[in-house]
Amino acid sequence: IQQTSLRFLRAHHRWGLTGTPLLGAARHVAAMASLLRVDVVGPGAGAMQDTDPVLVENCCRFLDACVRQNSAELPKIRMIDHMRLVRHTPQERALYLNASHTPTLGDVPGETREMQRKRHLLILCSHFSEDALLESAQSAGDECGRLLSLRQRDTAHAKEAVQGAANWLECFKRLGVQSGEDFLAKLEELSKATEERRKEVSIAIAAARQQASGQSLQQLAENLKGSEAWKLPMRRALAAELKGEDRKPSEKVLRQSLDQCEEALWPVLDTLQDAISRQSFLQRT
Repeated sequence: IQQTSLRFLRAHHRWGLTGTPLLGAARHVAAMASLLRVDVVGPGAGAMQDTDPVLVENCCRFLDACVRQNSAELPKIRMIDHMRLVRHTPQERALYLNASHTPTLGDVPGETREMQRKRHLLILCSHFSEDALLESAQSAGDECGRLLSLRQRDTAHAKEAVQGAANWLECFKRLGVQSGEDFLAKLEELSKATEERRKEVSIAIAAARQQASGQSLQQLAENLKGSEAWKLPMRRALAAELKGEDRKPSEKVLRQSLDQCEEALWPVLDTLQDAISRQSFLQRT
């Protein structure tokens, strides 16, 4: 709202001062130009991307004509550093802690992970988020709400992926292709984990297995997703089973598909655990 209001201020001259201009993408430059009533986007604003050659050229022309960086040539000025302790609000503290523990921002050539983290924290000093000039976040509270929504969405997507894996495993089980004892023991151990860090993961696994076991074979077949090569034999086997036909892939082929299915499950569980950890960390802070 504040930035929108700035665009409509009447003035004969416009001048802006910033210490940390966002120049990482054309949209950042376009947002800065719009505050000075300079339209670098044109009529196709909604369809233009950062890589659009016309937008990039307009942004470069704006920077060349209207933006400059000055340095004071006064070597005799004495510099005195003062340290001021700042007490964050709970929302600001949550943002800083989240940024400290989350890999963020786009890659910058030659920039280390630690430099990325510090750059993100520096941006938070003024804008609450890297895209605050373009997004709706006008306060630390707004940005906390936005981040929490993103974490919850990531967790929901990860749980959907776990449910999909559980459906595939249940299909193999219904067709008589059983998982090995080591795999089942490890999965059972995860389903009963009591550590705080893994408890929600175990609950999600148990819920996914229960939901899969409660579906009919027809429902499972309808809910299967993905087109990886190892899934094709199972799809053919399910189609034959539902039609009462005997033309099914051999047990050896289905066993190989099950092995690949089991291997694909562990990265899915790692993603779920990571998503839940990030969401829980933000909620705690």
